[in-house]
Amino acid sequence: MKIRTLLFVTSYPPRECGIATFAQDLVNAMNKNFAGNLNIEVAALEEAGKPANMKEIPVTYSVNPFDIDECIDFAQKINENDKNRPGLF
Repeated sequence: MKIRTLLFVTSYPPRECGIATFAQDLVNAMNKNFAGNLNIEVAALEEAGKPANMKEIPVTYSVNPFDIDECIDFAQKINENDKNRPGLF
């Protein structure tokens, strides 16, 4: 059976906000419940005026949501990737 990859595009710690904390809790719970059957990755949304997130597992991408060209490049990179990963925003 092929292990699928699920990509979350969300704010994520070390960013301090409720959505980032919720996303981290959700990723941890899904990793616990689907271990070995689902690979989870995170595309962390950058905060305005702050440096990009460090790319530590499960963060595989960092995206500046205030730069439309970067968002388009990111979307194209994901669409061209052969991992067959649905994305959740």
